[in-house]
Amino acid sequence: MTGACDDWDEHWGDFNAASETGPATRYRHRICLRLLGIRSSGEGVGMLDIGSGTGAFAEAFCARYPMARFHGLELSRTGTELGARRVPQAEFEQRNLMAGSASGDVRFGDTHAVFSEVLEHLDNPAVLLQNAAAYMAPGC
Repeated sequence: MTGACDDWDEHWGDFNAASETGPATRYRHRICLRLLGIRSSGEGVGMLDIGSGTGAFAEAFCARYPMARFHGLELSRTGTELGARRVPQAEFEQRNLMAGSASGDVRFGDTHAVFSEVLEHLDNPAVLLQNAAAYMAPGC
């Protein structure tokens, strides 16, 4: 949307509980977990979740792969706070990947990345994809 910006802090504050009561969220998580193809406890695996929201995927991922590292990047401060409380073993950072790329070497060494329920909310998803590359290790 040009000229206006979605308020994701307000969104997660108002709709977090409702977004998790329907089956669609859990179904998308099951699809993502299956498509990732990780076959172990996750040792040596690093997951980068772009648009991590309130940590619902982090919770499912970390429960399934307890030895993996999880790093969530989220636009909303509310989302990162809720995610950190929900999944204490994961890391969450507030980042606006539409505002520009990161400076310096910020790659997390992650082996996998997920963008779920993100790109369809953007006028120009190519900007986010280009900026997100700074957070992904080669081959991620």
